[in-house]
Parts: sequence; structure tokens; C-alpha cells
Amino acid sequence: MFSRGKAEYFHGREKEQVFFKNALKKARSRGVGTSFLVQGSLGVGKTVCLKNVKKLFWKGIGVLPK
Repeated sequence: MFSRGKAEYFHGREKEQVFFKNALKKARSRGVGTSFLVQGSLGVGKTVCLKNVKKLFWKGIGVLPK
């Protein structure tokens, strides 16, 4: 088994990023929480996708726990 190492760049998943960004904005504007179930096969980029969502969120939508 080998490690691919840490992903330096994130590309793709634009549709998912837009979905998360809009859902988080909606939750913030309503003053309510929200949750997501993210599932998929090993290595498809679930963690990287969510880490990117967190970065986008910190840039202007609101506050996420670290």
C-alpha cells in the first residue's frame, strides 16, 4: 500500500461546492443549523471536498467549528 500524499490543489466537484455553499448560506440566513451525509467509495475525495467547503465558508459565509 502506498500513500498519495496530501492533496495540494482542489479541482472539480463544482456542483457539490455550489450545493454546500448555498445550503450553508440558507442555514445561516435562517439562523438554524444543518447537517450533511457525505458518502462514497474510498479515495473519491470526500474529505478534500469538505475541507474545501470549510475554506470557502471561512472566506465569507460564516463560522464553522475547527
